[in-house]
Amino acid sequence: MSPSAQDILEWDLEGWKVVLEETGEVVGRVEEVLNLCSFWDPSVVEYCMLKVFDSNSPGIEYLIPWVEDIVKEVDCNAERIFIKPPEGLLELAKRPELLRKIRTALEEFGLHTEGQKEPHMPTRRQLQAAGEYELVEMIMDAGGFSSVAQDLRLRTKRRPVGYWEDLQNLDSEIEAFLAESWREEQNPETGKTYYVNLVTREQLAEKPASPSIMDPTPVSMDWSDTGTAVMPRAHILRKLGRFDLHNAITMHGGYKEVAQQLGRMHLGRREVTDLESEIRNFMREHNLSLFPKPSQLIAEKQEDLLAAVREHGGVVAVAKKMGLRAQRNGERMKMLCSACRVQIILK
Repeated sequence: MSPSAQDILEWDLEGWKVVLEETGEVVGRVEEVLNLCSFWDPSVVEYCMLKVFDSNSPGIEYLIPWVEDIVKEVDCNAERIFIKPPEGLLELAKRPELLRKIRTALEEFGLHTEGQKEPHMPTRRQLQAAGEYELVEMIMDAGGFSSVAQDLRLRTKRRPVGYWEDLQNLDSEIEAFLAESWREEQNPETGKTYYVNLVTREQLAEKPASPSIMDPTPVSMDWSDTGTAVMPRAHILRKLGRFDLHNAITMHGGYKEVAQQLGRMHLGRREVTDLESEIRNFMREHNLSLFPKPSQLIAEKQEDLLAAVREHGGVVAVAKKMGLRAQRNGERMKMLCSACRVQIILK
């Protein structure tokens, strides 16, 4: 039977080895004995914990409760304390240090990828492709990719089961997506740089501050944003590959329904006047005298503008409303002319 907490007050345990009873493996050495005294009588120690450091793994400290179920034997001559810790007790102490090592290794690997402002957790496949098998093993030892990403406040593509069922999580993800949607542009006439949000179409002269959105504040928790924050459009999410967001929004009733529940402004169809203004600006920037072709809009990454044109009836219809001529597709016209000639000959 091991001594009581009161008994060990008379011993100087500093430097004693703490050993696993079953294997004889040395856990570490006692650095300090932490005493919890009685509320009624401070001279009576009710509970003790051993603060044990591992000399082989700097940074790791164990807290071992001095209770009979854990401390099994004390060898005063050899200055050894034999313990039988419950499953997971020692791992609790190792995890913070393991996470620190993982964080350092991930920073060396690179947490930022092209087009991402926020640090992202790389996938197992990415790490293995780079030969980082030891790092993958460390991550699995620390609880897996999702768990490590959450503890290190890193964004990850994979979400826990049931994650998207919570509207607050969906709200946070939308906010994060909007904050990552700024792109740098240059005015061809002045040469000045400006910044455009691909989702909201907002423009800023100054570079937007890098958002702190590992845990973004949902609009539903910030009354000042309600009604002014934007709901992204379906085709933008699909274009940028955010099918997870699109599917989650659909699961909760669709874009209008989710926008209403979250207090977000639903971006409907562009007004005709706004659309015409954007088309004319595009034509002016690219020295066009005819209405731009879909291929030209796509080449300049104006898929959103093309989608708006199609919503208003397509290229020919919008061009007609603006009093412009639509560009003809040369190859298509040749095929049509050839078909007409064939019909004439057959007749």
